[in-house]
Amino acid sequence: MRTHSFSDLSLGMHAAITVNISQSDVDSFMSLSGDFSTVHVDDAYAESRGFHQRLVHGVLVASYISRLIGMELPGKHGVLRSLACQFRKPVYAAADLNFVGQITRLVPALRLAQVTVEISEDGRGVLVSALAETVLKQ
Repeated sequence: MRTHSFSDLSLGMHAAITVNISQSDVDSFMSLSGDFSTVHVDDAYAESRGFHQRLVHGVLVASYISRLIGMELPGKHGVLRSLACQFRKPVYAAADLNFVGQITRLVPALRLAQVTVEISEDGRGVLVSALAETVLKQ
């Protein structure tokens, strides 16, 4: 876990993580969230809607942004304040996803850092774009 304080941060600073999302992860998420929508559980249904197979929940994918913020950029002292996501392409299990966050704005009076996040998969480009705001408590 990184321990950046607000004074350590600078525009353009970045961090990255890689996450494997398995079908078991999707099944666990469905149990936790209660979201058993047909597009997440039935390959034939998902295919009838133009997808290659059933979809990974967008919120499951986005939840790893919390890991990026809380463990890497800024790390220990950051608290996620807001998150806005654009889901550009579907995510299918099993997927090895690359999360890259970059600081694009700093507001010293609020101790706030804005982090632009791109989530990609090799060979498929950017799947999700996000904008996160984190407030640093130190």
